[in-house]
Formats: sequence, C-alpha cells, structure tokens
Amino acid sequence: MKKNIKIFIYNGDITEGIIDSQVLSYLDFLKGIDHNLIFINFISIKTFAQKYRLIKNKQKYMKEKKIFNFCFLALNQMKISGKVLSLYYSLSIGFVFLLLNLLGYNIILHSRGIWSTLFCTYVKKISYRCKLIFDMRADSVSEYKFLYPSMTSNAISHIERVQKKCVLESDICLMVSNALKKNIFHRYGDIDKTYIIPSIGRSDIFSYDSNIRECVRDKLGLSDKFVIGYSGSMHSWQRVDKAFELFEIVQSFRNDAVLLILTKDIEKAHELYGKNANSIIMSIEYEDLGRYVQCFDLGVLLRDKILLNKVSSPTKFSEYILCGVPVFVSTGIGDLEDIVTNMKLGVCVENFDDRSEFEREIKKFLITLFNRNLIAEFGKYYFCREAYINIYNDIYS
Repeated sequence: MKKNIKIFIYNGDITEGIIDSQVLSYLDFLKGIDHNLIFINFISIKTFAQKYRLIKNKQKYMKEKKIFNFCFLALNQMKISGKVLSLYYSLSIGFVFLLLNLLGYNIILHSRGIWSTLFCTYVKKISYRCKLIFDMRADSVSEYKFLYPSMTSNAISHIERVQKKCVLESDICLMVSNALKKNIFHRYGDIDKTYIIPSIGRSDIFSYDSNIRECVRDKLGLSDKFVIGYSGSMHSWQRVDKAFELFEIVQSFRNDAVLLILTKDIEKAHELYGKNANSIIMSIEYEDLGRYVQCFDLGVLLRDKILLNKVSSPTKFSEYILCGVPVFVSTGIGDLEDIVTNMKLGVCVENFDDRSEFEREIKKFLITLFNRNLIAEFGKYYFCREAYINIYNDIYS
C-alpha cells in the first residue's frame, strides 16, 4: 500500500507574529490529520543570520510537536525571484522528492504563497506521483502593490504571471474568501478544483467561557467596564488609528469605556496610545490570547477599501467570534459584511472616515444586545479548523 508524505512549504521569516497564528498552529492541526508531515521553510541568509536564535526556538517548538522541519537558505529572494529562485530550490531539494517516489511514497505538496508554489510547480515536473495544493492566502499582486508602492510595472506584471502559473498548474487551490475566488476566476478563468477555507482560529485557544471571561476581567480591573478590544500588530494597514478614534467616540458616550490592546508591538503601542489613562496595552503569549480576547465587549476590525482587503479573510475575525465577541467591522473586507449582517455578529460601517456615519454606527452597536453564546457557536461551526475536517480529508486523500 502506498503511503502519503505531506510537505508543507513556506517562504518567509518564521519569527514573525503571523507564524504563531497562521502557520505553526496550522501545522499542528495538519499533523493531527496525517502524521507524515514535513515542514520546509525557505529563508534568506541575511534573515537567518540576524534571527538565528529565534529561528532555532521555532524549530525546537516544531520538534516538540514531532513535526520534521528543514530550513533552506537563499540569497535575497526579492532579487532572485521567478525562475532563478525556483530552479535554485528545485536543484537544492528536488532529489529528495525523487528518492521518496522511488521508495513508493505519494507526495502532497501544500504550499503557502506564490514563491513557494512556483518552486513546487518545478518540482512537479521532475517528481511523479506529486499533488500540489496552492494555499492562496491573498491576492499577491495587490499585496505587493501595497507593500512596495515603488515597484515597477514590469515587476508587477511578473508577479501577476507567477500567480497565474501557480493557480493554473496546481491540482487544488485553497482560497480564503468567495471574493478572492470571484476575482481570480475573473482574471484567469474558472479553476476546476477550488475550496473556500477562511482564515480560521484554534478552538482550543479561542473559545467563550463566561467564568474565564469574568475571572480575567476582574484580574485586569475591568469587571464594571465596557471594553473596546484590539488584537494584532501596530502596522498602519491595520488602521489602529481608527480603532483608537472609535474608542474616543465611545468614551464620549459612556464614561466606563476602556481600550484594551493586545499586541507584540508594545513599544510602538505605548508611544501611540499609551498616554490615555483608560487604555491598557499588553503582550500576551499566543496560547493565552483567547482568555484575554474574551474580555472584549467590542472587537475592532477596520480596513481601507483596497483590493488587498476586498479579497481577504482576517484571522482576527475568527478569533474574535470564537471568543463570543461582537465585532465592529468596516465593509469591503472579503465576505465579512454579509456574514456579520446576516448572522447578527456585530455592526458594519461603510465609511469610517465620515465622522457622522462613524458615530451613528457606533451608537447602533452600543444599543444592540448581542448573544455571546450564539456568536461563539457560529464561530465553532464555520471559523475553526475542525469545521473543515471533511474538506481536508478530501484534499489529502
């Protein structure tokens, strides 16, 4: 009987905050589905040298979880992207896949992002019995345009071609929203094998328990407070400035309002928002994050109306609702507007730059009674990984 070897491939810095919530926790989940799991990470020599100790700590964590992991070094990947990058990786480890084939293994390549997937399309050409899953977390073209506004039109066109190749040459495409699927189909044509799996949270970390909620709120001195909560980085695209503005508006309506920020960017958060006497800024380990998110009475999720956000699925949303937190979100974020409105999970604001509209929707939120138990139950049905176990079994069969 042939065995499957599952290889999860990631091209990027494994010391970033996104790794805990979206990659390592994902690997932990996949490990439960199939014990034959290998993690391969591509990283630049420069990053490896600068963050050697942090990288080793992440690798130690994976070893404890019994996830075999390998770190492959390359030059600056932005400078050798495309075929050179892919051929470099293919020559580096392609022989491993050939050996596994000769030993009778079927290889399932689960690749996150376009550069890892581009590499995998080359591996497929030299390795038979190989299935490629493209885990498409975002539209890479709009992502690069946003992150690198000075990129030339030729570079953007190249990224578009790479993404198209990844989509068309993969056996399965995983997409985080119907909005992303619709956009990709419009650009590249209909794709036969696609699944919608939103950015989803760990139900063992994020859940709702009224006793734990009250215990932590009491510990923080928030028992009689209305807590506006934000969890995440201080990057400008997160629009934390608008979260703080929302907090100030709520403060003008009720004097028991408190802003609770959970972030790893402690210094920046204190610099920007620490002067307000009614703000609490904390850095919480990922495994304990859910206990503190439960303290929120309102979870903030605001984004600008750009393509990058229109096709997205923020992990923050799933973590909020798994904890039974009603959300205040802006429209134009993936599929969230319909979900939030139809399931009564919170309130959506169309234009948060319009002060009168912003205040009107905040007032609407404050007078609405939300059922935290029902919000958490909905989260468990649609926004935790266990909810998609049948799809994963189908993908890895």
